[in-house]
Amino acid sequence: MNSRQLLAQTLARQAISTPLTRPKLVFDRLVGIQAQYLASVPQSIFARCPTVSPDWFERAMNRGRSIVKAWNLRSTVHVTSAKDHTLLVRAICPSQLDAHMRFRSRN
Repeated sequence: MNSRQLLAQTLARQAISTPLTRPKLVFDRLVGIQAQYLASVPQSIFARCPTVSPDWFERAMNRGRSIVKAWNLRSTVHVTSAKDHTLLVRAICPSQLDAHMRFRSRN
């Protein structure tokens, strides 16, 4: 594989050259979005899912709670689906599992 093919494959795998239709598909493919600042996460999703509603992040993060902000990998902020976050907590930092399950059960 030459460098041009490798680049094309990477851009497709990261959903940059082949955008997805829903943010959930982005999280399903990438597991999480790593960001230095939380404000960068919506931009990462818009780059991969250009038809998403402008208010999706607020709805998903605060109202629907389908995505979770955490520092469970390398002490940098990551946003993952709530489902994947449970898996990551179990695998990487099981001592935080009780606190996570309380968070998940809040209304």
